[in-house]
Amino acid sequence: MAVFDLENFDIGSWFEYDDEGARVCVRAYSDETMTKIREEASSKKVEYKKVGKRGGLQRFEYIDFDEAKMKELLWDYAIVDWQGFYQPGGEEIDCTKENKILLMKKIPKFFAFIDKCLEILIPETDARMEDIEKN
Repeated sequence: MAVFDLENFDIGSWFEYDDEGARVCVRAYSDETMTKIREEASSKKVEYKKVGKRGGLQRFEYIDFDEAKMKELLWDYAIVDWQGFYQPGGEEIDCTKENKILLMKKIPKFFAFIDKCLEILIPETDARMEDIEKN
C-alpha cells in the first residue's frame, strides 16, 4: 500500500545530532523548491544611463541576485524542526528561522551536520524518483 500526504509532500527525516538525544528533522529540496527560492532571492533592478553624445537616458534592466538570502531561505526550508537543543543556562532553543540561520552561520559542526544530512537525503530522493519513473 502506498500512502501519500497530498498536503505535505516532504515532511523530512529525523537525524540524531549527538548521543544525548538531540536530533534534527531535515528535508531535501526539489527542483521546484529551488526555483522558487532562487526567484525569491532575485529582484529586478532598473538603471538609467546616459547614452551617446547628446546624453539621452536609456533604461537598463537586470536581475540582482542575493546569494546570502538564498542560503538563508534554503536553510529555513531544509531544517524542518529540532529537539534537544539548549542554551548553557538550560533554556531550550526554539526552531525558528532566525535560530536556524544563526546556528548555520556560527556553529561549523551544525553546518557540517546539516550538509551531511542533505548529502544522504538527496540521493535517496533521486533514487525514489527513478523508481517512480521506471514504474
